[in-house]
Amino acid sequence: MHVPSGHVAIAGFASLARDVDAAGARLARPRGLRLRAALLSTAAAGALSLAIGGPALGLPAGCTIDATGTIETCIGDQTAGVSIVGPTTLTTLDVNNLTTAIAPASGTDGINFVSSGAVTITSSTGTFGITTAGNNTLGILASSTGGAVAVTSTGNITTAGSQAYG
Repeated sequence: MHVPSGHVAIAGFASLARDVDAAGARLARPRGLRLRAALLSTAAAGALSLAIGGPALGLPAGCTIDATGTIETCIGDQTAGVSIVGPTTLTTLDVNNLTTAIAPASGTDGINFVSSGAVTITSSTGTFGITTAGNNTLGILASSTGGAVAVTSTGNITTAGSQAYG
């Protein structure tokens, strides 16, 4: 093993060297290994940021957010229900052009929008409607702790369970 001048080999750490010229001697990786580690950690951080992503990556199929970041529109198959829970920049949820009824698992609200800001829900389920089951399970829940709330719904809402309302 070759040890550069000014470095001392440390038993068990063949790829590390001790920099004895610097004040307060420290362990140091050879320059090539430091560069490789820096590049790999940067690539890993980038990949992680893509995997975590922002709200757009977590949207259910058939849901999109407009360019202003304030309106979410959900169309198509929303059988599992639609839910937005703050904090969020969204102020409006538009559910329309469904291809099947909103009929989530027992205990899950049909449409749920909770925020600290303004909340507007426009729902037009056509012939499909919203069906929920389970205690305290709502067809549509719109709630704000600090803003106006407006709900416009066209279509049938059927609920089953104690304290379950449309």
